[in-house]
Amino acid sequence: MTKTGQLPAIIIDLDGTLANITNRLHFLSERPRNWPEFFANIDQDQVNHWCNELNLAMRAKGYSTLLLTGRSEKYRESSTQWLTDQKIEYDKLYMRKSGDFRDDWLIKKEVYLDQIKPEYQVLFVLEDRASVVKMWREIQVTCLQCDVGDF
Repeated sequence: MTKTGQLPAIIIDLDGTLANITNRLHFLSERPRNWPEFFANIDQDQVNHWCNELNLAMRAKGYSTLLLTGRSEKYRESSTQWLTDQKIEYDKLYMRKSGDFRDDWLIKKEVYLDQIKPEYQVLFVLEDRASVVKMWREIQVTCLQCDVGDF
């Protein structure tokens, strides 16, 4: 526990950060973007091992792992199955509400302010998307950007 009484934590994004989505990106180059197929193929993703190694190192130091994704709640089952199959250790998985199509940076900001910040002191965030990285930095949360991620 930190001096503020909050639990120490890190936040990790899924698509493009923990999950290597190279095999699914072609669905987003189609016009209109084929989001249903993009998400239907979650189970084909590989783990970005560098990200999981960092996760495990931080967990060994006593940090909680919070997964914060722009994926809809309707993909919770396939997401948790992928995490189980890949043997990913984490404490909580936060997802966007079904039917909420607002920008991911806005959703992640709301989840952070409403659900994460009151309970956790976040050391850093791992994220790929530039718009989300910008938001984290604007609210003064350290963010390590691992890719351009503008899909």
